[in-house]
Formats: sequence, C-alpha cells, structure tokens
Amino acid sequence: MAYDPKTSNALINKLRSDVDGLLVRNAVLTMELPTGEDGGSATMAITADMTTITGDQTSYTADQTVVDWTPRAINEVTYDQGETVERLAGNTFTLLPGKYKIKATFVFHHTLNTRLALWNGTDQTTEAWSINGHFAGNVMGVITLDALVTPKKETSYQIRYQVQREQATDGLGIATDFAGVPEQYGALEITRINMLKP
Repeated sequence: MAYDPKTSNALINKLRSDVDGLLVRNAVLTMELPTGEDGGSATMAITADMTTITGDQTSYTADQTVVDWTPRAINEVTYDQGETVERLAGNTFTLLPGKYKIKATFVFHHTLNTRLALWNGTDQTTEAWSINGHFAGNVMGVITLDALVTPKKETSYQIRYQVQREQATDGLGIATDFAGVPEQYGALEITRINMLKP
C-alpha cells in the first residue's frame, strides 16, 4: 500500500506524539553537603504564651502559642529529564501547571516526634503531611512524604518539618564521613504524570 507525502507526514507526527507520551518526565532534587559535614541543626520555632493587660488594668494570659514549620534545605538538582521542575531557588522548587507525584525522604537525628509537610507557597496552604516519626536517644531515622499535586498555575513548593526536640549540629543528619562521597540528607523525587498517555 502506498502513502502520499501528506499521509506519511501525518503518520510520522502521530507516531512522534505517541512515543513522546510514553516518556516519564521526572526529576530528583537532593540535599547534599561536603564529605564529613553534618546535616545541621533541627530547630523548633514556637511563639510562646504572652501576657496582655486590658483597659481596666486586668491582666490575663492569652495562649498565643504558634508552631512554625521550618523549610528543609534542598540544594541540588541531581537529575531532571525536562519539563518537570521549572526551577530550584533556595529551598523552593517551582512546578508548572500539571499533575505531579512527589516523594520526599529526609533524615532526622534525636528529634523525638517529627513530621514533614509539603507547603504550597503560592497559595499559602499545606498540601500533604508525612508519616509520623519518633527518634529518641541517639537514633537517626527517615521520614517519608508522598503526595499528588495538581497546580493550576506556576506554583512554588517547600518541604517543611517540625520536631519535638531541637538538636544542634546534627539534628538533620549525621555525616557518614566516607572519603570522596558527599553527604546526602534528603531526596525529593518528582514525576510529572499528566503528560503520560494511557
């Protein structure tokens, strides 16, 4: 069977489109430090109770306790196949409109109760929470967070954390100190799934 050039070009373009739709677009962002450098201090930001005096000089204590969530550092784009992460600046990554599966894995050391959150900085909302973690004594463990997000516009995100116990120097991970191997204290895998064809 013979094809004219128009038919041939249309079939080639369709084939290209079909193959392009089979490609999985993903990126891996990490938190890396030089060999031997600990992950940093785990901090807990709390605004404590405060005393207020009313107009008639009556004193009372109002519960103004607010627990702030601290961004986890992300400093490397280890891999990006394209059309996944628009940009990484500071601890913030930006995604274009679409549908994304996000998996975050971060280590903590002796922080007691510990959680991660996926923060949508554009809309000022928390999109997902991690599983629970509790790291007592000299234990270092891993917290994971899985999320599915569908930003409708260019949207910035952060991975944030909260701990029950502050831990100086190595609360965000202890260095393995293997010669020539950078320390890695967290990884974020982002897969764009709205461009996949069924």
